Amino acid sequence: MNARQIVAHTPAAALLIPNLSTAWRDDSLAKVQAGLAGTEQSNPANVPMQIASSLLWLAGSAAAIALTYHGYKRNNGSVGWALVWGLFGGMVWPFTAPIAYAQGFGKPKKKEI
Repeated sequence: MNARQIVAHTPAAALLIPNLSTAWRDDSLAKVQAGLAGTEQSNPANVPMQIASSLLWLAGSAAAIALTYHGYKRNNGSVGWALVWGLFGGMVWPFTAPIAYAQGFGKPKKKEI
C-alpha cells in the first residue's frame, strides 16, 4: 500500500490535509518543502513590517539588559529584583524605562528612616 492509498482510506488525514492529493501533482510537494525550508523569496511588502518587528525586538532586548542592571544596582545587589526588572523591562519597556530613568538609573534606593 502506498501513501496515496493510505490517505485515501484515512478520512482523518483527508480532513487534516484537504488538498494532499494535489501535492503529488505538478511537483507541488517540492514547492511546499522549498517554502518551508525558506528558499522561496519573501514578499517585498512584508519587508517594512519585518524591519519594524526586528527593531522592536532589539529595543526590548536592550531594555531588558539595561533594566536588569538597574534593578540590581537599585536594590543593593538583589538578584531577585534584577530578574524582576529585567523580565518586566523586556516586556513593557516603554513604561519601565522611563520609570528607571525617573528613579535615577542604577542609583541605589535611598534608605528610609
